[in-house]
This record gives sequence, C-alpha cells and structure tokens, in this order.
Amino acid sequence: MDPDTLAMDPAHLDELIAEDVEAGFVPTMVCATIGTTSTTAVDPVRRIGEICRARGVWLHVDAAYAGVAAVCPELRWINDGVADYADSYVTNPHKWLLTNFDCSVLWLGDCEPMVEALSILPEYLRNTATSSGEVIDYRDWQVPLGRRFRALKLWSVIRWYGAEGLRAHVRDGIELADVVAASVEADPRFEL
Repeated sequence: MDPDTLAMDPAHLDELIAEDVEAGFVPTMVCATIGTTSTTAVDPVRRIGEICRARGVWLHVDAAYAGVAAVCPELRWINDGVADYADSYVTNPHKWLLTNFDCSVLWLGDCEPMVEALSILPEYLRNTATSSGEVIDYRDWQVPLGRRFRALKLWSVIRWYGAEGLRAHVRDGIELADVVAASVEADPRFEL
C-alpha cells in the first residue's frame, strides 16, 4: 500500500470546502494528522494550511502519536507547516515519550478564540491575578472547569531523561521499526 494514499488530499479538500460553501454551509475546521495512531499517516500540513488560511477555516493538527518524534532534529520535517498555519496542535507524550498515561499537550496559535468560546466567569471564579494578566487561567481553554495536573509527570520525564535521552528513545523505536520492516519485506507472505 502506498503511504501517500493514507494522507489527506489537499486538492480534494479544497473542492469539498468549495462545495460546502456553495451549498450554504460555513466550513469551520479541518483536522490534519501527523502520525495517526492507527496508520502513522502524515498529512501535507503546509498545503492543507494554505487552503485553510485562504478559506478562513480553523486548522487543527492531531499529532497524537508521532508529534513527539520532532524531539529529534532529523524528524522535525513531520511538522512542516505547523508553525505557519496551525491554529491548534495536540500531541500525546504518553504514546512515545516515556510519559505515563494520560498526558496530552495542546498548543494554540491564538488562545483568544478558545477562551471566548469556553470561558465562564461567575463571580466566585473572578480574581485579580487573572484579570490583570498576571496568570493564565487554563480553565477557560477547555470544557471542564477543572482538570488533573498532568504537567508534572511530563516535566519529570524531561528532567530525568533530558532531550538526548528522549531522542535516543525515539531513535531506538525507529531502528526497531526498520528491523521489522526489513523482515516483512524479506518474507513473500507479507506486504509492507
């Protein structure tokens, strides 16, 4: 199977958005993937981002499985276009970065749309630190009012292994995948 067939087709995406607009719909979000958990497909984020930007559509990038591979400089190509076009990006350190389940990292290019959509400000939650901008109140970045504190476990992993240790772990995984791929290719009963 050609891995490119697993990725989103930007030209087809553009056609579908145009059809929706013509039908009177308002396209609001496209979700591109970088290393889907099931197939590890990587969408052409830069081209998808160009289309989303031109059409005013929010681009979310789901890099749940493979996004953390960018800890290795030689693998940062997977995030091509993210910094320029993604409105939001999520990756899961618990999938490949030695972090206990569950730990998701969310990046927002501009947090204001999320805060405007999800913010609740009853009197008992107002405080001068949030109002002054001294602190960021992350409760407004999600639907639930409270969340468990997951950042400490990721901080601990980074502190223990360091960037080089995490890079070594990812590179070891890639080497093992290459060994399996070579075995599959060498056996006519299997298809890679």
